[in-house]
Amino acid sequence: LAKGENPAALVIGSVAATQPGADQQPMVAALLAADEAQALQLADALGQPHVAYASSKYAVTCEARRKSVQWARQGIRLNVVAPGAVETPLHQAAKDDPRFGKAVSDFVAPLGRAGHPEEIARVVAFLQSQQASFVTGSVIFVDGGMDAMVRAQRF
Repeated sequence: LAKGENPAALVIGSVAATQPGADQQPMVAALLAADEAQALQLADALGQPHVAYASSKYAVTCEARRKSVQWARQGIRLNVVAPGAVETPLHQAAKDDPRFGKAVSDFVAPLGRAGHPEEIARVVAFLQSQQASFVTGSVIFVDGGMDAMVRAQRF
Protein backbone atom coordinates (compact mmCIF):
# COMPACT_ATOMS: atom_id res chain seq x y z
CA LEU A 1 0.00 0.00 0.00
CA ALA A 2 2.79 2.42 0.88
CA LYS A 3 4.30 2.00 -2.59
CA GLY A 4 1.12 3.10 -4.32
CA GLU A 5 0.36 6.52 -5.67
CA ASN A 6 -1.72 8.52 -3.16
CA PRO A 7 -2.14 5.52 -0.81
CA ALA A 8 -5.25 5.67 1.34
CA ALA A 9 -7.33 3.23 3.33
CA LEU A 10 -10.75 3.59 4.84
CA VAL A 11 -12.63 1.94 7.68
CA ILE A 12 -16.40 1.92 7.76
CA GLY A 13 -17.37 2.73 11.31
CA SER A 14 -20.79 3.72 12.57
CA VAL A 15 -22.51 6.51 14.40
CA ALA A 16 -23.35 3.70 16.87
CA ALA A 17 -19.79 4.06 18.18
CA THR A 18 -20.90 7.28 19.85
CA GLN A 19 -23.43 5.50 22.06
CA PRO A 20 -22.95 6.82 25.60
CA GLY A 21 -20.83 4.45 27.65
CA ALA A 22 -19.35 2.56 24.69
CA ASP A 23 -15.90 3.69 25.78
CA GLN A 24 -16.47 2.20 29.25
CA GLN A 25 -17.42 -1.30 28.10
CA PRO A 26 -14.94 -3.99 29.19
CA MET A 27 -15.52 -5.54 25.78
CA VAL A 28 -13.78 -2.54 24.18
CA ALA A 29 -10.64 -3.13 26.25
CA ALA A 30 -10.65 -6.80 25.24
CA LEU A 31 -11.04 -5.92 21.56
CA LEU A 32 -8.26 -3.33 21.67
CA ALA A 33 -6.02 -5.90 23.38
CA ALA A 34 -6.84 -8.35 20.54
CA ASP A 35 -8.31 -10.78 23.07
CA GLU A 36 -11.01 -12.25 20.86
CA ALA A 37 -12.06 -14.96 23.32
CA GLN A 38 -12.58 -12.44 26.13
CA ALA A 39 -14.40 -10.03 23.81
CA LEU A 40 -16.80 -12.77 22.68
CA GLN A 41 -17.42 -13.86 26.25
CA LEU A 42 -18.16 -10.28 27.31
CA ALA A 43 -20.41 -9.71 24.29
CA ASP A 44 -22.41 -12.83 25.15
CA ALA A 45 -22.66 -11.74 28.78
CA LEU A 46 -24.06 -8.36 27.76
CA GLY A 47 -27.16 -9.96 26.31
CA GLN A 48 -27.78 -6.74 24.40
CA PRO A 49 -26.68 -6.98 20.76
CA HIS A 50 -26.91 -3.22 20.21
CA VAL A 51 -24.43 -2.56 23.04
CA ALA A 52 -22.03 -5.18 21.67
CA TYR A 53 -22.37 -3.65 18.18
CA ALA A 54 -21.72 -0.11 19.44
CA SER A 55 -18.77 -1.28 21.53
CA SER A 56 -17.22 -3.13 18.61
CA LYS A 57 -17.62 -0.10 16.33
CA TYR A 58 -16.05 2.09 19.02
CA ALA A 59 -13.07 -0.28 19.28
CA VAL A 60 -12.67 -0.41 15.49
CA THR A 61 -12.71 3.39 15.33
CA CYS A 62 -10.12 3.70 18.12
CA GLU A 63 -7.83 1.18 16.45
CA ALA A 64 -8.13 2.92 13.09
CA ARG A 65 -7.16 6.25 14.64
CA ARG A 66 -4.17 4.62 16.36
CA LYS A 67 -3.06 2.97 13.13
CA SER A 68 -3.50 6.22 11.21
CA VAL A 69 -0.56 7.72 13.12
CA GLN A 70 1.68 4.76 12.30
CA TRP A 71 0.57 4.56 8.68
CA ALA A 72 0.93 8.31 8.12
CA ARG A 73 4.68 7.95 8.64
CA GLN A 74 4.65 5.64 5.62
CA GLY A 75 2.59 8.09 3.59
CA ILE A 76 -0.68 6.18 3.94
CA ARG A 77 -3.82 8.02 4.93
CA LEU A 78 -6.38 6.17 7.07
CA ASN A 79 -9.78 7.57 7.95
CA VAL A 80 -13.09 6.33 9.29
CA VAL A 81 -16.50 7.01 7.78
CA ALA A 82 -19.28 6.72 10.36
CA PRO A 83 -22.67 6.52 8.67
CA GLY A 84 -25.92 6.89 10.50
CA ALA A 85 -29.13 5.27 9.30
CA VAL A 86 -28.93 4.56 5.57
CA GLU A 87 -31.80 3.36 3.37
CA THR A 88 -30.65 -0.21 2.79
CA PRO A 89 -32.41 -3.58 3.06
CA LEU A 90 -30.87 -3.98 6.53
CA HIS A 91 -32.31 -0.65 7.69
CA GLN A 92 -35.70 -1.55 6.24
CA ALA A 93 -35.62 -4.90 8.04
CA ALA A 94 -34.89 -3.08 11.31
CA LYS A 95 -37.86 -0.76 10.72
CA ASP A 96 -40.08 -3.77 9.95
CA ASP A 97 -39.01 -5.71 13.06
CA PRO A 98 -41.93 -5.85 15.52
CA ARG A 99 -39.56 -5.72 18.51
CA PHE A 100 -37.86 -2.42 17.79
CA GLY A 101 -39.12 -1.15 14.43
CA LYS A 102 -41.04 1.74 15.95
CA ALA A 103 -37.97 2.95 17.84
CA VAL A 104 -35.87 2.78 14.66
CA SER A 105 -38.52 4.69 12.71
CA ASP A 106 -38.97 7.31 15.45
CA PHE A 107 -35.23 8.00 15.95
CA VAL A 108 -34.73 10.31 12.99
CA ALA A 109 -31.67 12.43 12.23
CA PRO A 110 -32.05 16.22 12.42
CA LEU A 111 -32.18 16.35 8.62
CA GLY A 112 -35.43 14.41 8.93
CA ARG A 113 -34.55 11.30 6.96
CA ALA A 114 -32.18 8.40 6.57
CA GLY A 115 -29.26 8.74 4.20
CA HIS A 116 -28.87 7.09 0.82
CA PRO A 117 -25.97 4.79 -0.11
CA GLU A 118 -24.73 7.19 -2.77
CA GLU A 119 -24.38 9.95 -0.15
CA ILE A 120 -22.01 7.75 1.83
CA ALA A 121 -20.21 6.72 -1.36
CA ARG A 122 -19.48 10.36 -2.28
CA VAL A 123 -17.74 10.94 1.06
CA VAL A 124 -15.77 7.70 0.65
CA ALA A 125 -14.72 8.76 -2.86
CA PHE A 126 -13.56 12.15 -1.57
CA LEU A 127 -11.51 10.59 1.25
CA GLN A 128 -9.83 8.23 -1.19
CA SER A 129 -9.03 11.05 -3.62
CA GLN A 130 -6.03 13.37 -3.87
CA GLN A 131 -8.33 16.20 -2.77
CA ALA A 132 -8.16 14.70 0.74
CA SER A 133 -4.36 14.43 0.72
CA PHE A 134 -4.01 16.09 4.15
CA VAL A 135 -6.86 14.22 5.85
CA THR A 136 -5.86 11.30 8.05
CA GLY A 137 -6.94 9.94 11.40
CA SER A 138 -10.34 11.56 11.04
CA VAL A 139 -13.77 10.19 11.78
CA ILE A 140 -16.24 11.65 9.30
CA PHE A 141 -19.87 11.37 10.40
CA VAL A 142 -22.29 11.05 7.49
CA ASP A 143 -25.38 10.79 9.64
CA GLY A 144 -27.75 13.65 8.92
CA GLY A 145 -26.66 15.42 12.10
CA MET A 146 -27.23 12.52 14.51
CA ASP A 147 -23.79 12.80 16.12
CA ALA A 148 -24.24 16.54 16.63
CA MET A 149 -27.65 15.93 18.18
CA VAL A 150 -26.47 13.20 20.56
CA ARG A 151 -23.00 14.58 21.41
CA ALA A 152 -23.18 18.32 20.77
CA GLN A 153 -20.29 19.10 23.12
CA ARG A 154 -18.00 16.23 22.11
CA PHE A 155 -16.08 16.40 18.87
